[in-house]
Amino acid sequence: MNHTISTTRGSSQRRVPPVALAGGLLVVILIVGFQHLRPRPSYPDYLALVRHHDPAVERARVLEVEGVINFRDIGGYSTASGQRVRQGVLYRSGDLSALTEDGAAVLAEIGLRTVYDLRTSDEILRRPNRLPPGANSIHLPIHEDGEQAISFVQAISRRDLETQWIDYNVFVLAEEKAERYGRLFEALAEDGVEPALLLCTAGKDRTGIGSALFLLMLGVPEKAVIADYTMSNVHFPEILGYAQSRYEEHRLFTTLLNMNALDLHVFHLARAETMEEMIRHLHAEYGSIENYLIDRAGLDMETIETLRRKYLSVTH
Repeated sequence: MNHTISTTRGSSQRRVPPVALAGGLLVVILIVGFQHLRPRPSYPDYLALVRHHDPAVERARVLEVEGVINFRDIGGYSTASGQRVRQGVLYRSGDLSALTEDGAAVLAEIGLRTVYDLRTSDEILRRPNRLPPGANSIHLPIHEDGEQAISFVQAISRRDLETQWIDYNVFVLAEEKAERYGRLFEALAEDGVEPALLLCTAGKDRTGIGSALFLLMLGVPEKAVIADYTMSNVHFPEILGYAQSRYEEHRLFTTLLNMNALDLHVFHLARAETMEEMIRHLHAEYGSIENYLIDRAGLDMETIETLRRKYLSVTH
């Protein structure tokens, strides 16, 4: 027996009043019109945002890898205890999707063995890494697919962008994603993974927070960690250019709202204030970086001590 469930249109169905439709359309027109009245921000003096700790150390840490931005050695810094972070064992960068043959030769020369990719699966599909011979890639995403750094409403409002971006780095990356950084550090403690590379799209935010937490754990002074974080600003033009290319993929939408990457340039910079606030917050909430890594990121003291033995050397 066939059962047919029929529905009938009755008086209970409501139509949207014309006044409400007109009101909604007016709101959209006002929003779009307001976006086109906004002045375009000036190009930031991005190099002025770079803080220098020790220029000699900074120069020794930077590697030119053709096709890759923001590539540098995490090592080279002295710690408060008189040790030094080993060089040639752990690097950081943007993704390897545009790695050239000459760039691959540099990575092969340093013996790159393991790449820890902090991007989402969607990002990897869009810009797959080109790995040098002998390198193995391990996917340790900080975000899940579809997660956004900030909301759509926040982006189009263009209000308090610096505060929004600080909050994202502190309360989303350092706090909400702490356990994922903990898993990354556990992986770095394993034998035979180095020389290793941490990367995300630009090597600035997810990689930047991870690198900062790693250096703080090793005992590198806060001023040096903050300066290291701001070195990503050297690559601001390339980072902004990539962001703009993503805007071009949604040209109808971005044209309608009169938006381009320069409007949200705060999101493409690594400001010292962001790292200062992260460090202040972690000390206020947990008492120390070590406590944060144990209580929030899920590391144990044995792993922390393993990392310190592995990535620190005694200076003479």
